[in-house]
Amino acid sequence: MDRPFYPVEIGVLEGGQITERIWLWAKQVWSDGARQALEFVSVEDRDRKKLDRLLARAEFAEAACAP
Repeated sequence: MDRPFYPVEIGVLEGGQITERIWLWAKQVWSDGARQALEFVSVEDRDRKKLDRLLARAEFAEAACAP
């Protein structure tokens, strides 16, 4: 189904539980088969700060798991 906008949930998984999450609206920029690139739209400052915090936590967790 093609839609102009999609709700996207982003969360951090810790110990098998999602500890923090954010919902954002996104629009499709391109698609190639099953792959899509999405662009977030109308992101408020508080949501951008929360997204930055979630991405930093995810990066930290990934680095801690690396060999």
